[in-house]
Amino acid sequence: MSSFTLRDVVITAHDMESLIADVEASSARIAFRDGDRYAAVDRSDLSLGVTFAAPEEHPAPGEMVLTAKADSVEAAVAELVAAGAEVVREPRQGPHEVRALVRTAGGLLITVYGARA
Repeated sequence: MSSFTLRDVVITAHDMESLIADVEASSARIAFRDGDRYAAVDRSDLSLGVTFAAPEEHPAPGEMVLTAKADSVEAAVAELVAAGAEVVREPRQGPHEVRALVRTAGGLLITVYGARA
């Protein structure tokens, strides 16, 4: 048994306000903030998923990508774009689901996925 437990992913925040706006636009909220130094996302209803992907399967090799499950990928992408995100990869059928890749105004890459049509 290990003597440690993986708890958080730390993301460099070059623009704290934009990243906080990205979080608050989702279903999460900020639990604690220390000015522009640090902000913690409330984990009360979140679980940390760590996924390893071969470079050819990774949506943006070498970059951290968050994932967000949506009932409608197209609607979620439209909502993110309305909030200032740019579409990196349009929605398309993957092997198990529909997937799209967006970069938020704060610079986060998010793969939005949902059930196949």
